[in-house]
Amino acid sequence: MSGAPSSSESAAGRYADVDLDAFIANYSGTLRIERLTYIARQAPELACDAYHMALSLLKKTRNTQLYQELCHEAQKKFGDDAFPIDSTWVEEQDSAAKKQREKLDEDLATYRGNMIRESIRMGHNDLAEFYFDRGEYDMALKDFLRTRDYCTAPKHVIAMCLNVIRASLSMRKFSLVLTYATKARNERNSKEDSRDACRVSQAAAVAHLSIGSYQDAAKELLSIHAEEAEENNEILALQDVGTMGALCALATMDRQALRTQVAEGSSFKHVLEVVPPVRDLVHDFLRSRYTACLAALDKIRPALELDMYLGAHVDVLYALIRKRAIVQYFSPFDKVSLAKMGHVFGTSETEMEDEVSALIVEDKIQGRIDGHNKVLYASESDIRSEAFSRALSTASRYEENAHAVLLRMNLTRCGYVYDVRDGGDEAMEMRHETYEGGMASVIAMETDE
Repeated sequence: MSGAPSSSESAAGRYADVDLDAFIANYSGTLRIERLTYIARQAPELACDAYHMALSLLKKTRNTQLYQELCHEAQKKFGDDAFPIDSTWVEEQDSAAKKQREKLDEDLATYRGNMIRESIRMGHNDLAEFYFDRGEYDMALKDFLRTRDYCTAPKHVIAMCLNVIRASLSMRKFSLVLTYATKARNERNSKEDSRDACRVSQAAAVAHLSIGSYQDAAKELLSIHAEEAEENNEILALQDVGTMGALCALATMDRQALRTQVAEGSSFKHVLEVVPPVRDLVHDFLRSRYTACLAALDKIRPALELDMYLGAHVDVLYALIRKRAIVQYFSPFDKVSLAKMGHVFGTSETEMEDEVSALIVEDKIQGRIDGHNKVLYASESDIRSEAFSRALSTASRYEENAHAVLLRMNLTRCGYVYDVRDGGDEAMEMRHETYEGGMASVIAMETDE
């Protein structure tokens, strides 16, 4: 299939055109280190530079564990001399970290002795941030969660949720991310929460994407405004929001939803302006220029594969987009040549037939294939059979209603149906009203006030 790389395609040279400096320029702090680490492990051409940049950034933190891990990885690929371990720095940081942890533990014990809730909360927060900077995300998560019992205001709850989300993302615990994203949203109650709301939406989108819920991921990303995303790059950069949102939308939304919510959406269209190649391929898809759309997707594929959240889902998303394009292409036709379809979608007639056959089996395309002439025909609906089905369905509903009316008549006649109002007045007046069609009568009861 043209939309996916062949299994024999060599990785060498695949990412040669990727500008590493520009690629990570939009990220900072821990996120930049995580993305560089992912790139170093995915792209052989960029590995050496990615390792150097990641190790340089790590020496500005206290994460000696990841520093040594990446040094050992790089040494296996490029030799010990290329990436020597700075043992002096490691020892200094470990020693300083030990002293700082002891002080933080002592401070927390003091706060607990004083029984001041806010001080205890801040003590757990400081300890969690210390563990997070050290790369001990499991310990950081535990202390972030412990602050939950000492929150005294909604803003404290939101801060706790965002911290838990941050640690959970680093640990790839996406179910926990979704749980605390929901909890944070339940606490939002002021206009000052737009920044936090953006971060929550980004985290929820990453979690949905990671578990394969592409439609939910698209919904989260399409709700983000460009101004908010530009100010919040702790989870996703503005370009990531535009790219991921557009791809998830293309894979799961129909043409009308794409037009109104993506291409012409009041907020997301401004996000798309930041990523012109993605914006153009969305417009190509909507204008049925599928050859150009798929070519644009292939062009940006190497960069997408280097995204630590999106990379593992590129194949699936591309396959879903291609299927939707094929279905959308065939929808206005009564018949179409498979050779012509293959030309549009950049594949051979035989491969096109296989793809269309799979879509027919999946009930995505209502059609049949003429295997001899290699023509796809749209299935003709049987108008007569549909009319009979509707008539039978109407008769069945009419019969059920008639039986229900007769049952009520018999129950009323036997005294099992009554209507008591206003404190149990027993004075009832019964009257018969003729049922439409003369099939039955209904006994209506009303209280004689």
